[in-house]
Amino acid sequence: MVMQVIAAVEHSSSFLDWKKKNPHFYLVHCFRMINEGKYEDWQVGYYSKEKDKVVTFALSGNDVSTGGEDEVFKEGGHLMMLDIKRVDVDAKKALEQAEALLTKEYPAQTPKNTILLLQHLKDGQRWTITFITRSFSAITVKVDAISGKIREHSMTSIFDFAVKK
Repeated sequence: MVMQVIAAVEHSSSFLDWKKKNPHFYLVHCFRMINEGKYEDWQVGYYSKEKDKVVTFALSGNDVSTGGEDEVFKEGGHLMMLDIKRVDVDAKKALEQAEALLTKEYPAQTPKNTILLLQHLKDGQRWTITFITRSFSAITVKVDAISGKIREHSMTSIFDFAVKK
């Protein structure tokens, strides 16, 4: 699924026109939200080390739209290139594994929204799946995008995020 999403974006006229003018940008993430069971558009992000900016393309059906250049949320350095050819675990499989863990480890938590994020970090390429629950908790499950193994999981109160800022 995610490979088809990237292919659809990268074969669109809006991407091809943009890429001609911006050859230094490279693939860094794929992102999707599920709001109360409704799947939102896929968003595919490209990063430029030169500009230290990200440009995101949204895929809605067969239509591709682009956003402007945005600031990058990172901890020093630059964003690593996502090597999609090395991603063996698709979004559906990663989500199934995360949901199974949620049922087993956090049975009292009912997810309202889900965030899927595929990216390449220092510890490798991974899916980070975050469930926002009805009790205002965020349960994060990190799934290795190559092996499919769950690397870690945690639960945090959403209110803790507000305190940290």
